[in-house]
Amino acid sequence: MKIIAIGEIDRTTWNDVVLSSPDGWVFSLYEWQELILPVERWGLQERSFGVERNGRIVAVVPLQYSNTWKVTASSGWGGSGPVLVPGLSRDEENAVLCEVIKQICASARHDHAERISMSISPITKRSLTNRTGVSPTYKFGFAETSTDAMVVDLSQTEDQLWLGLSQIARRKIRKAKSEGYSAELLDWVKNIDPYYDIHCETYFRTGVEPHPKAYFEGMALKISPLGFNFLLGGKAPNGSVVAFHNSAKMPHSAVYHTGCSRTAHQNSGVNYLLFWEAMLQAKRLGCEWYEVGEIFSGSTDKKSRGLTEIKTKFGGVPRRYFKGHTERLEPFFLFDEKYDSQTFEEYAFIDDDQFR
Repeated sequence: MKIIAIGEIDRTTWNDVVLSSPDGWVFSLYEWQELILPVERWGLQERSFGVERNGRIVAVVPLQYSNTWKVTASSGWGGSGPVLVPGLSRDEENAVLCEVIKQICASARHDHAERISMSISPITKRSLTNRTGVSPTYKFGFAETSTDAMVVDLSQTEDQLWLGLSQIARRKIRKAKSEGYSAELLDWVKNIDPYYDIHCETYFRTGVEPHPKAYFEGMALKISPLGFNFLLGGKAPNGSVVAFHNSAKMPHSAVYHTGCSRTAHQNSGVNYLLFWEAMLQAKRLGCEWYEVGEIFSGSTDKKSRGLTEIKTKFGGVPRRYFKGHTERLEPFFLFDEKYDSQTFEEYAFIDDDQFR
């Protein structure tokens, strides 16, 4: 197998792997890597690569190094992890993953990274079929840092989805509609400036530094034209846009990605209305699942508790948001027979009491 830098892989070839793979997600796309690199504040350096076997690309790996955070991550902004072509046997997948992790570790050592991290969307096809709830990164010896996310099954009828909402959510949506608020699909490119204006107002209100404008420009100019997101605007009774709801999407699933709203309209229910309409829009587009967002059960942090409270009001069930990290920059594989053999020979006949 051969490692090939992303710059030497045709974007169509890269994206064909992402779109066909059970691991593929929006943040794995070629254009997403192009989007996040120009955001100067993040200081990301491109380390993405592909794995070629017998003249065919069998995996692509979004990967960036941040000198600011001293982290090598897949991806540097947005969850991805290795993306393997479909149809590989278990042994073939393991062989490819061996090459992937060797390259990630070599890249991290070269950059003097202090950590390697990886996160994987809960609504990739592979994640959706993961019945164990165990992060795939455990196979690389990564520490488990997974969280949960609320995911709604869009195969339900609209009436069933409505009944799945909490009473508070239904009441807020009715209130917004009765007062003349509405939701409308908007053109991302035409709404970059209005979006960023409301984004900044939202973040200043919550005491958080706004994201760089280049981030949203990238979504509008690189991702939206390809059909991998959609933007809803919440309109006040006078027709002005007072809130936005941005969803990232693949053909089978969508996720609430970013959103913002005017302070004066916080209690109008417009944000609840936007969540509801985003779910319906994803269903109309053929998506089978909608991720409402990450939750933090048991957290004592005020912001995390607030996010969890909101995200659990739209139905769905918690699914694992797979994450892992390691500070060891040398490859390690739990599925590699040489490691299993070494462990067995060294420890198998030692009395368990010695480990207690």
